[in-house]
Amino acid sequence: MKVRHLSGPKAGQSEHIENTVGRTLIALGVAVEEKLPPRSSAGWLTARNELANLPRTPDPHDVVPPNVEGVQWEAKPLPAGRVVILRKSAGEVARFEDLKDCPDCPANVALQFKELQASNNNFLAAEALEAAKRQQLEYDERVRHAKRW
Repeated sequence: MKVRHLSGPKAGQSEHIENTVGRTLIALGVAVEEKLPPRSSAGWLTARNELANLPRTPDPHDVVPPNVEGVQWEAKPLPAGRVVILRKSAGEVARFEDLKDCPDCPANVALQFKELQASNNNFLAAEALEAAKRQQLEYDERVRHAKRW
C-alpha cells in the first residue's frame, strides 16, 4: 500500500508500506492512501513498474517447485488390475500402459513391468476361477432348495 504522510518527520513523503500498517496510519489520521492512476492514463505504467520493483519478502504461501534430478522410472500395479510404467521428471508424472509407448524405458524397469504383468495375469486368472466356483456353489444351493414334484 502506498501512503503519503501528513504529519511527523515524514510529512509530505510517499512510501510503500505493509497493508496493515498503512490501514492503521490512515485510521489514526496521520497518512492518506495514494490510489493508482486510472488504467488508461500516462502514470499507470509508471506506478505498476514502481510496484513491481519493490523489494518483496517471502510469503508463507509461496510454493517452491520440487527439483528432481534426472528422470525416475517405476513399474507398478494399479488397483484396477493393470500394470503401468511411471516416468517422473521435474515434478511431472507420465504414465505408460504399454512398453511400445516408451522406447526410452530402462531395461530393468521393462523387465519389472513384464514380471508384474505376468503375475497380475495369474492373479486375475485365479480371481476369475474363484468367481466361477462361487457362482457354481450358489447355483448348487439354489437347485438343492428348489421345490420338486
